[in-house]
Parts: sequence; structure tokens; C-alpha cells
Amino acid sequence: MKTKIISFILGSLFTIAALYIFVGFRPSTQQEAANISSEAVNPNSTIVNPIKGPALSLPLSYFRREDLRGGIGNSELDTDDFTTWEKAQFDSGYRSQPTTTITFIDFRNTDEALPDLPDEEKWTSLTDEMTVFSSVYVAQHQAYGEIGKRYAGKMQNIYITEADVTNDGIPEKILGVSDVGGNHPPHRYQIVQNERIIFEAGVSALVRDLDPHPTQNGFILEWLDEKHLEGRGLGYPLGHTATRFVFDDGEFVPIYEQDNRYFQVENSDE
Repeated sequence: MKTKIISFILGSLFTIAALYIFVGFRPSTQQEAANISSEAVNPNSTIVNPIKGPALSLPLSYFRREDLRGGIGNSELDTDDFTTWEKAQFDSGYRSQPTTTITFIDFRNTDEALPDLPDEEKWTSLTDEMTVFSSVYVAQHQAYGEIGKRYAGKMQNIYITEADVTNDGIPEKILGVSDVGGNHPPHRYQIVQNERIIFEAGVSALVRDLDPHPTQNGFILEWLDEKHLEGRGLGYPLGHTATRFVFDDGEFVPIYEQDNRYFQVENSDE
């Protein structure tokens, strides 16, 4: 009888000790368990803030210039060779599911004449060597002819690409337009067909790019929202929103949007 009692007591003590050890050392929450599991798999892993995005420590030479969206370096930043930068951001990471809820509203379909040509007196004053940005106006006129002169007369500088975005087999002019001397151009985009402005976007919103769609029907417009600029400037955003436009019944119409987030790489070759 005494032997059974002693065996029972010893068994109980063993059970209590085992429970204490298990409870005392197990993670108190599921989140802690996830963290411990992650660290066990990769002790050098970085916990990623889903708002700010991941930060990798790798040579920038491992990444493509086509995906480059910004960077930071010293005062002698080499703009031709981004692989020497201190850090850079790339757009080949997170994409949200597309949504038909359209939040971009700073666009308009229109039918407007191009800016007037400056008269000879104004053009002479704009291109006088003593005038600020005179070299910009001269170069723009040389590159784009009369249309370059028209925008120079409004003290705006432009760059022009051509692509068919109306699906009629004839390329339109796509203008990136900015105020001369302004930071982070372009400040707006315009589409010109038959020497008429038929579309404009980015009068007040922060647009980044207008990419003609491979179908030749419309384009994808990249723009910045407040969520992309949390705690940073225009030169180093967290990402952008892409709005897909199609040309339908004589107008460009937005049909869906996606949110794109960039990832940051800190140059390990520095």
C-alpha cells in the first residue's frame, strides 16, 4: 500500500514538474511563437515593417537599372552608376491585387490647342545668354522644333515620346511637362493628337510616369499618394499607385488600380 502511495506521489510530482517546464518556457502568444520559429530558421532574418518595406544588405550591382526608383548617396553621388550609391530602392516587389475602385481623379479628357508660339521679342529675351534657363529653352527648341518653342514660351520644359495609345495605328505624342527649374519632373502629362491636347493628368497630383500599354490601347499612369510619402521626400517614396487607362468611345477611361511597394537595398559594397 505504502509503495502505491509513494509511486502516486512521485508520478504527480513528475507531472507537475513537466507542466511547469513546458508552460514556463513556451511562448506566451502565437506572435512570439512565430518570431521564435522565424529566428530558428534564419537567425539573421530581419523583421519587416509592412508599411516601410524590407531592407536588404546586398551589392547594388545585383539589381537592374530598369527597376531603380530612387537612391541616396553622398555629395558626390554618381548618377551614371547607381551601384556606387549608399542605398537604393527597386520596384520589383509587392503588388496588390487590382481593384476597380478608382482613386485617381486628377485627369481630364479635353480638346485644346497647343500653347501659342512666343513672338520674336519674347523668344529673344528667353534665349538671351544672360537669361536664367536660356540654354534649356534653346536645347528644347533644337530637340523638338516648334512644339519645344511653344512650351518654352510658357517657361515650361518638356520631353516627348511617341506611341500609339488610341489603338488607331498612328502614334500620339506623349509629353512630360514641368515648370522650368522645378524639382522631380514631370509635373504633368499631356497626350497630343493632330496637334491638339486630348488628355492631361497631374495638374495637382504627383505623377511619376505614363507608360503606353503594349496593346496600343491606353496606358498605365504611375502616381504618388500620401501613403507613399510617409516620412520621406519625393525623391525617395515608399512606392506608387498604378492606374490603368483604356481608350474607349473617344476618351481615356480608368479601369483598375494597383498599389506597388518598393524594397530598399543598402549597398554592402560601400
